[in-house]
Amino acid sequence: MTKNLNTGWWFLTLKGILFIIFGVLAIIYPDTTLKSVLIYLGIVILLMGIVFLIAAIRSIRHKHPWELYMLEAVVDIILGILFIAYPAFTVKVFVTLIGIWAVILGGYQLITYYRMRKAMGNNPMYIYTGLFALVLGLLFIFNPFGTGMVVTVLIGIFAVIFGIMMIVISINMKKALPA
Repeated sequence: MTKNLNTGWWFLTLKGILFIIFGVLAIIYPDTTLKSVLIYLGIVILLMGIVFLIAAIRSIRHKHPWELYMLEAVVDIILGILFIAYPAFTVKVFVTLIGIWAVILGGYQLITYYRMRKAMGNNPMYIYTGLFALVLGLLFIFNPFGTGMVVTVLIGIFAVIFGIMMIVISINMKKALPA
């Protein structure tokens, strides 16, 4: 156990520092950070598409089922290229889809509350969460890039807090080591 503490505390410190750096960059440059994360995600998706393409080709050579591998490869390669080439467009599409989902969820909650209000005992929480989801969804739909940047800033704030927690934990681990 002492060996794990001896080698692990500095790793947590490094991890905390990296989270803080990412968080600060996300807070200061939310648009650039958001685009960079999408480009990185695009590269990962593209590489996964290439892996599935190789799996499809190998399956064809060995006379195994290959169609699903090929389908996954084509979808991943197209999505990866879109993420890399058009990160702003990608943000708009995904944030808009999340917005549509939130509007549907909020509407459903409001309708459910209206239909079940007597059984629910007039608890207004369903109204509040329904309205919140509805308003948030409309913001996502009508201002996807701006909303995406706000979410990036919130992720940045979380990353800074998480990084600080990692450093505090690593300091406590170091203190727990025998002298």
